[in-house]
Amino acid sequence: MRGEIYPSIAGVPRADWERMLPGEPESWDYYRAVEDVPPSAFKLGAVAALDGDQVVAAAPLFRVAYRIDTPLQGRLRQIGQWVFERVPRLVSLPVIGMGSPMSDNCTIGFAPGLSDAQRNQAFDAMLARIEAAAAEEKSALIAVKSVDEQAEKLQPSFAAHGYNRVTSVPLVMLELPFESLEAYLASLPGKTRGYLKRKMRAGAQVRTEYRTSLDGLEMQVFGMFQDTLKQSKVDY
Repeated sequence: MRGEIYPSIAGVPRADWERMLPGEPESWDYYRAVEDVPPSAFKLGAVAALDGDQVVAAAPLFRVAYRIDTPLQGRLRQIGQWVFERVPRLVSLPVIGMGSPMSDNCTIGFAPGLSDAQRNQAFDAMLARIEAAAAEEKSALIAVKSVDEQAEKLQPSFAAHGYNRVTSVPLVMLELPFESLEAYLASLPGKTRGYLKRKMRAGAQVRTEYRTSLDGLEMQVFGMFQDTLKQSKVDY
């Protein structure tokens, strides 16, 4: 198997992506769309493993120059920006990584029918190709961002390439084994139940509209996002 890097998710045929990740909400279309509007300083693409001409594994890829002065604010931040504009390498580390800044999980797809050993072989080829790209581009850091439960099965490949696990902020999940909203409310303490019911009554005048796209609302949503950023007391 060999690894390949593509400047766009389009390098991986849509049919292959959907064959490896059927029903995945963050689909080929999703990653193709976000490529056109990446976060500032990010370059998005894809990495794949091929067995001959057949794609047997694929994942999104990102590149970014990580600013080591990110935690600084105020005057120190201004000094860091001044240095970055003149000698960027003094305050930034080029990073290449598997995953996406637009996803909480690293979407890694494998061809159906691959054994755990074959998945590790394919994943190994992807990691080797990323490492070769890092050497070519003089990237200071290689990462695999937000791997989910697949991490344990892929541990042989991670160990072979010398990766270390870094724990990130946990995702909080609330189990709701209830058949209805009323059943959920009935399970809560009296004060909490009363509080939520008052909030629900207060919101009775709010009109809810279910949409399948943001057509016609793009600028309103973008304005809300910008307003949220303006309220932040820090600059990242």
